[in-house]
Amino acid sequence: MEETLLRDHNEFFAYKDFFELLEKYKQRSVAWRAHYEPRDLVQDDYAPTYTYEQLVPLTRDCQEDELVRKQLLDVLQNRRSDTFGEGRSKWKLSDLSKLLAFAAGTRPTDVFVPEASDPIHFRTYPSGGAMYSVLLFLITKGIEGLPDGLYRYGAEANALYRFGDPVSQGEIEQLFPVTQFRLSAQADSLTESPVFIFFVSNYRYLFQKYGFASYPLSLLEAGHICQNIQLMSTALGKSSRPVAGLFADRIEKLLGIRNRKYLHCVYSVILW
Repeated sequence: MEETLLRDHNEFFAYKDFFELLEKYKQRSVAWRAHYEPRDLVQDDYAPTYTYEQLVPLTRDCQEDELVRKQLLDVLQNRRSDTFGEGRSKWKLSDLSKLLAFAAGTRPTDVFVPEASDPIHFRTYPSGGAMYSVLLFLITKGIEGLPDGLYRYGAEANALYRFGDPVSQGEIEQLFPVTQFRLSAQADSLTESPVFIFFVSNYRYLFQKYGFASYPLSLLEAGHICQNIQLMSTALGKSSRPVAGLFADRIEKLLGIRNRKYLHCVYSVILW
């Protein structure tokens, strides 16, 4: 047992292998132009690649909402990764609609590019090559106006696609080390949160253009979206906490993407 732990430790903290990977991730000037093609015009986000049970349209209307009077500096200064269980509030579908539409949705104006036959719908966050390779999957529980279950957010349609049944607290507990191994006194309150968002990178097109650099680019994109989500959560008076400590294999199995070679879970954020 000790020999196995030592071997795994040495492999995980092998500096030589680490720096070799860093070199692979770097974009290089040699032959870069050959891969700079308009593949960034492909947006594979109109609908899930599998059958969904229900489509839930969302709205971005908040003209009369307190949200429009929030000051940017106040939101930036008050954004934080909250302690699980603190500041619980009731979530409604309208809250989730605003959060997703403004944090990860499309911008209100289209951009026309000569190489593309259709206008490009840029979004509210930066993405490598404007390819928007990070997909958002959700577990929802106890949100007023929204059935519990598994969803995927479609930015182009500004809608939620329901594709799975409700997920129990016991199942959620198995997705994170902090809950499975009780690494925190707040572990129980984590599983009671109403919204779990998982960032899933789709390397189908991104890798064709950026090669090994597609991996750090997808992480950066997930980080941009997560920051937007936290800022919107703060503006809405909700709580949030990013969680990088997760069991990606179990999450991918739950989401039904474990055997899809292009899709990989890289990050998550929990809202309450």
